[in-house]
Amino acid sequence: MNNLKRKFVKFCFERKILQFGNFNLKSGEKSSFFFNFSLFNTGSDLDKLGRFYATTIIKNNINYSSLFGIAYKGIPIVISTTIALKKYFNINKKYCFNRKEIKQHGEKGRFIGNKLTKNILIIDDVITSGLSIKNTIDTIESNTNLNNLIFSILVALDRRTNKNMSLTHSIKKYNFKIFSIINMQDIVNYIKSNKNLYHYLDNIEIKSSKLFPK
Repeated sequence: MNNLKRKFVKFCFERKILQFGNFNLKSGEKSSFFFNFSLFNTGSDLDKLGRFYATTIIKNNINYSSLFGIAYKGIPIVISTTIALKKYFNINKKYCFNRKEIKQHGEKGRFIGNKLTKNILIIDDVITSGLSIKNTIDTIESNTNLNNLIFSILVALDRRTNKNMSLTHSIKKYNFKIFSIINMQDIVNYIKSNKNLYHYLDNIEIKSSKLFPK
């Protein structure tokens, strides 16, 4: 696990982002843990979060012309990432995000921010099955006149497992690349390297042998 991943997992534990209990995920799965991004809720948190996303973009040399945040949790993330790209890397990019309901007055429409461009980097918090990303791409394609759109995806946590492999394969036709700051294996490795966190291992039912290889 590289230093960026280690620092991000540490940041998540410090802000109590990784929570344990009984949770129903959007994918329909039940889980004993949940990645609660709403707890990144201060100016300092968002500055650090945006920098982690921006650094991941740079390190992976992701090719994109604009950023797109998925409502609702992706909205503060895409804004903080856009700011971090300019603040820390002097890269000035435009961003956009979607409304879940079409606005009929004022600026109207489905999207807020920059007009959509052909090469889009979609920003979100977590990917499990990829269903919300599929729905977002469908929304973008049905609300723009652009052809042959190119998509890349960046999330903080890739928690895909063999349990949702079929759902993940159902979005393969979109041919987009998925990038993440960390995956579940990184969290397991971090816990194993910190004796004070060993008790969390019993709460994580997804063992490393079941994780998608990166």
